[in-house]
Amino acid sequence: MTTSQEQISSFEFRTIDGFIDVYVIPDTRRATIDEWYEVALSRRLEAIERGEHYYSLYETTEGAFPSPYAISRAKDLTRQVASKIEESSAMVFSQSIVMTLVRGLLNRIGSNNRATSRFFNDVDEAVAWLREERARIEAKKPMG
Repeated sequence: MTTSQEQISSFEFRTIDGFIDVYVIPDTRRATIDEWYEVALSRRLEAIERGEHYYSLYETTEGAFPSPYAISRAKDLTRQVASKIEESSAMVFSQSIVMTLVRGLLNRIGSNNRATSRFFNDVDEAVAWLREERARIEAKKPMG
C-alpha cells in the first residue's frame, strides 16, 4: 500500500543564467524521482532538438541516498539520450558517501564519452565550473 507521503514529490527545478538547469533532489521517493525524470528527459530532448550542449546541476541532500528505483530511472534516461546529446553536469552532495556511490553508479551507467561530470561540495563552485565549461565549449565552436 502506498501512503500519501510517498506520493508527494519534493523535486525542485530552476534555471541559472538561462542555460544551467538545476535539479534539486532532496529524497528518492518515487514521486520525486518520477518528476525529476520527466523534467530531465524533456529538457534534454529540447536541447537535442536545438542542437545545443546541455548544462545541468544536481543538488542533493542526505535524504537522497541512491535507491534502486532512482538508479533504474537514471539508466533509462541515459539510454534514451546519451548517444544524442553532449552534456556537462555538476553534482553537489552534502555527504561524501553519497558522492562516492554516485561516482560509482555513473561509471557503471556510462555515457558514450559525450558527457562530463564533476562533483562538488558547494553550489557556487559548481555554477562557476559550468560557466567556465560553457565558455570553453563555446570557444571551440567554429566562427560564422
